[in-house]
This record gives sequence, C-alpha cells and structure tokens, in this order.
Amino acid sequence: MSKRFVHNTLDVLPITNDALGRARHQLQQAALTGLRKVENEIPRMPFKDKGIYTGVMGIVVTFIRCAVQHKALGMSTEDVQALLHKAKALLDAAGPPNPSHIRSGRISPLDSSPGIAFVKILYSLYAPGGSADSQDLAALERAVHVAKEDDSETNEILYGRAGLLYALCELRSLLMRSGVQPDQRLVQLTSNTTLKALCDCIIRDGMDGTNDDDDEPLWFVWHGKQYLGTMHGTAGILTVLLQCPENIITPYKSRILTTVRHLASLISENDGHLPSSLPAHHDARRLVQICHGSPGYVLLITTLKSTHPDWAQELGQLVDDTLKQATNAVWERGLLTKGLGLCHGITGNAWPWLLLEHVSPSSADDADSVFGRALAFLLEATKAPPMSYSTIYDIADHPYSLFEGLAGAVCCWVEACAIISSRLGEDGGVVLGLPGIGGLKI
Repeated sequence: MSKRFVHNTLDVLPITNDALGRARHQLQQAALTGLRKVENEIPRMPFKDKGIYTGVMGIVVTFIRCAVQHKALGMSTEDVQALLHKAKALLDAAGPPNPSHIRSGRISPLDSSPGIAFVKILYSLYAPGGSADSQDLAALERAVHVAKEDDSETNEILYGRAGLLYALCELRSLLMRSGVQPDQRLVQLTSNTTLKALCDCIIRDGMDGTNDDDDEPLWFVWHGKQYLGTMHGTAGILTVLLQCPENIITPYKSRILTTVRHLASLISENDGHLPSSLPAHHDARRLVQICHGSPGYVLLITTLKSTHPDWAQELGQLVDDTLKQATNAVWERGLLTKGLGLCHGITGNAWPWLLLEHVSPSSADDADSVFGRALAFLLEATKAPPMSYSTIYDIADHPYSLFEGLAGAVCCWVEACAIISSRLGEDGGVVLGLPGIGGLKI
C-alpha cells in the first residue's frame, strides 16, 4: 500500500506579528494565484458534473466566498464585481435544477441534485438585486419532502439530511441579515418548522435500535456501517446539529453530549485517532483526514465551543484533553500525500485548527499553538499540485474542484488570511467556516 502521509518535519509557525504578516502575504499570493488557475481551467471542466463537491457549482461557491471575503484578499470593488459576474455566468450555463432527480439517499446539496438550486439561491442572497427563482425553490422543497419521507438512513453530510439541513441553516442566516425582501417560500423553507422536522428525522434515526436512555449515544448507519467522521458519519452530523437554532436542538442536549463523550473515549483509546467506522479497523490511525478521522473530531469540538460553550464546559477536562490528543495525531500524520484538497488533503486537516483559533485564540507564547500548526500546514499546501510540481504530493482526480482540489485550498487560504488579520487587530472581514459544513455559530 502506498504511504498515506508525509513524515512531518515542519516547524510550528510562531505567533508573532512579523511571522503572521509574512504568512498572510504568502497565503494571499497563493490564493490569488490559485484563483487565476481555477478560472483558467473552467473551459476544460466537464459541465456534466454540476455538483458542489467536484463540479462546477463548487467553483461558483469559491467565487462567491472570495467575493464575500474580499477584505482578507485585499480585492478591489471591481475585482469583486468581476468574480460575481463570472459566478453568474456559470450559474446561467448550468441551467435549472431538475427536481425529478432528487431521490431517496441523494438529498444533500453537496453532491446531489439540490446543489444547483442551493447555489443559485445562495448567489441571490449575496449579489445585489438577486432573487430566488421559483424552480430553485421547488427543487429545495422537493428535497425537504424527500428528506422527511426517506427511510434509507442517509443522514450524513455528503448525500443525506445533515447536508441539506446545513444548507437551509446557512440560507436562513443569510436571509436574516441580507436586507433582501424575503420570498415567503424561502422563509418557509428555512423556518423553525422545517429545520425541526429535519432535526427530528436525524435524531430518530440516530436513536433507532437504542433505548430511550440519554446515556446511550446516537448511532448513524451509512452503507451498513457506523461511520464516525465528518463527511459520512457521527462527527459531521453532530457538527451540523449544533449549528441549528438553539430552541430546536436543546431538547436533544443529553443525547448529543453522550455521543460526544463516546467519540472522546474513542479518541482517548486510540492515541488521538478517530476510527473511520465501527467496528474499528485494526489500525484506527490509518485515515487522518477530515472526511474520516480525527480532524473531524477537532471540528466537532470547535463547533461545540462556538455554538454552546456552556455545554462544552459541562464536559470539563475531557474536551481539552481529547482535543489535544486529536491535534497531536493530525500534526503527526496529517500531511497527506493526496495533496492540498479539503476532503482528504492538507487544507481540510488544517481548517478545523483555524476555526479553533477563531473561537479560542492561542497564546502568543504557545510554542505548539493550533494556529501555528494550521499555518504551517497551509504554507506547505502551497507546494502541492496543481500549484507547483511535486514528487511528494499527488495531484487529485479533480485537481481544481472545491472538495478535492485547488478551489477548496483557495477558500481555506482566504479564511486563514481573514483570521490572521483579526489576530493582527485589522479588519479581515467575515469568517465563514468550511463550505457545506460550517463549524461556527451561524
């Protein structure tokens, strides 16, 4: 078997103003260069893949995010308008969504048919004068209907209910602060009633086969296994649930915390590593990536600290101890040979650390800070294909896409620049979290 990770000989970046300023400059340049590379690749992209995960909608999301986080990149108003114009051109070329393609087990916008509708509505809330299209609303309404009736136990982020739930939570947040005259169908789609219905379905499946006792963890099955990571399993589902409105999720507090404790025990038992699924593989350390592995646990605990700090305090030292263990595991084995991507690459492993820094800023004299580790990883990622030729890191199957390739790395580098600017006492603009997943209080 080929080696999954590179031996880590990196130095943790010191948290000094000079070091942060240099890192920001390098990451800004990498992001701008990467953005140009992605733009240049668009004519060669297969438009038959209209998804967010590896398709053209992921490029649109990248353009929207860069426009929203323009302060972190130092972009001009003209540059922002040009990006939004390119995003609109791609949306127009993609055509309308097809609600008939939305079916059981394929309801998340990330890699299913609702993706086009979600991105078009997302664009309408960010772009001046935008409005939600009836066909897009119909597609999301269809997805919600299927989600309520779905008995396939597909609750994970990439294809299932959790991915749809996060998308609706994100649209709800934007709708509340956009100043756009709300479309009543969109208001209903993002209402407490709709979000609660999806949460109830997810929790119901998680309790299936367990007692009503709050001391039992939630278990989620996908393809016959209990997956634990971000994209397909428990850590990701809980990450999304924690970002829902408090009045909806509070009734499930005991079950959620019990489940977090169980994941923490697995981290402790496996030297900081989260098994990809249960029953655990004989080597629980074999996958250290955000889709399967301990980076997803770091993201979950970061989300818990951001959305419900009082809940995190109830878990006490367990949270900090296992977070440190997981961080050490990612630092040791997180420089993945698969390269710079989000789902199974270096930037995806670093992003939870960025958000943790945003939630709980590192001490300037902490020689092993998560912020310094994150920036060391992100600077290393600038050396991977398709940014540059490498004999160490591979080029992804979809090298310019949002979740496997350069577009996702660009989004992560921009996020890092925003957080660095904030740390330096400057206005770096908004921090957004991971595309389609979040990780912060919405």
